[in-house]
Amino acid sequence: MALALLGAFGGLLLASLAVLRGRSALSLPLALLSLDQFAWNCATLGWLSTGDDGWRWVGSTTAPMFVPFAFHFVIAFIGRRQQLRAVMYSTYALFGIQGVCAAIGAFHPGTRSAALLSTLTSILVLTAIPVAVVGTVLVALHFRAAGSTREKVRAALLVVGLLLMTGFASTDLLADLGWRVPSLSNLGSCAFNLLMAVLAFRMELMAQDQRTRTFTIVTSGLIAAGGTLVALLSFKVFTGQTALITLFIGCTFLVLMTVTRRFTVAGVERQEQLTRVANLGRFSAQMAHDLKNPLAAAQGAIQFLQEEHHQQRSLDPHADFLQVIAEQLQRVTATVDRYQRLSKVEPHRAPFDVNQCVQAVLSLQAFANAPSVKIEKKLAANLPPLNADIDLVGTALENLVKNAVEAMPPTGGNVVVATALFEDADGPGTVLSVTDTGPGMDSRTRERAFDPFFTTKATGSGLGLAWVREVTRAHQGEAVLISDEGKGTRVEMRFWHRAQEKT
Repeated sequence: MALALLGAFGGLLLASLAVLRGRSALSLPLALLSLDQFAWNCATLGWLSTGDDGWRWVGSTTAPMFVPFAFHFVIAFIGRRQQLRAVMYSTYALFGIQGVCAAIGAFHPGTRSAALLSTLTSILVLTAIPVAVVGTVLVALHFRAAGSTREKVRAALLVVGLLLMTGFASTDLLADLGWRVPSLSNLGSCAFNLLMAVLAFRMELMAQDQRTRTFTIVTSGLIAAGGTLVALLSFKVFTGQTALITLFIGCTFLVLMTVTRRFTVAGVERQEQLTRVANLGRFSAQMAHDLKNPLAAAQGAIQFLQEEHHQQRSLDPHADFLQVIAEQLQRVTATVDRYQRLSKVEPHRAPFDVNQCVQAVLSLQAFANAPSVKIEKKLAANLPPLNADIDLVGTALENLVKNAVEAMPPTGGNVVVATALFEDADGPGTVLSVTDTGPGMDSRTRERAFDPFFTTKATGSGLGLAWVREVTRAHQGEAVLISDEGKGTRVEMRFWHRAQEKT
């Protein structure tokens, strides 16, 4: 009973931490997974406290839901939640039906039978094994492809946690099938909750608000202690089907509170209002970000001329700096004009030399970049003219260069801007790429990198890569992100010649 009590407390504690403290796509599946553990352990407590066979059926109701919750967590962890969404929903449907069938037996004693319980258990085992194998293979492939030791440790912890939980939980399933094995499911639940807590928070898997860390931990502890105590007391106060209904209502309330925390009508309206304000602030921040480069270049040229004048040296040899200043002020005007039509990207096409566009963008970096960052060019010869909006393409390229430079550690690094021809199933085309030697992105960040307003930088606007994608789409092109944690990042803008000819 002690392990069941500890497992219930740990499950509710982890669920509360995931909801209150975690800020990522992993928060919801982790919370649901932990609540499932809470309900499962409460069912064990009910059976040990009362001896009512109905609690075994409650356990059989919660057991199937561990599979879709765990699969949801796995695909969110490896950054393939969008790609495997249909599979995830199918998994929820399949095991949800199994849970409903077991719930009927829990709340209608007349339908309970050892044969039916054995049948449901057999179905669960047969359907869970393929999902478990797929999930394990996905995490193993992610482990193999991970570019950092930290991400490999995270993947290893996840595999160990799932294997422990699955292995120990299978003892209950085998017992339901008539095997004589010791029940170790509660021990597995405790170990699983501990490993998931280490994975999510100690290994910094989920972003956290450090300012409210103590408050959320204390609040989560109180929720877990209170919820576990209420569940334990309910076994003493209520009996039979009343106790089952009480636990069902309590767990349903917790699930609904978790799922609808961000999706109630009032919450959505409030979130939309906050999003509008945040978007306006980020829009302004992105505009300031785009204006900073030409202003920095103009300021650098002015300071140089001022120093030359102060040293009483002739400015005639540096007359081209006046042209630089004029060009940068024109770029400021063009940036303002571009933001006026940001909501509707409409390219004004004209043929231009891609390599000259790259040269023009990089000519500003001498004034705007940190000296520890080295920028290299690898430009292909004899590129055909690109029929596109040079202002939009140039600004998108500038965003990529700035992102690459800002991604560098304090010790600096290398940024390579390249042009090349390519050919794939859609025909030949021209590609512009920016490659950096920064820290790279993990799979979860890669999945959201092109989302508007998503950023991992404290002062970032989250519009840079989203703007790059919109520019390439407006030209019937494609933006491609290739990144591994610890190995740097490459972003490509691909423009097919056939698409340019049609316009």
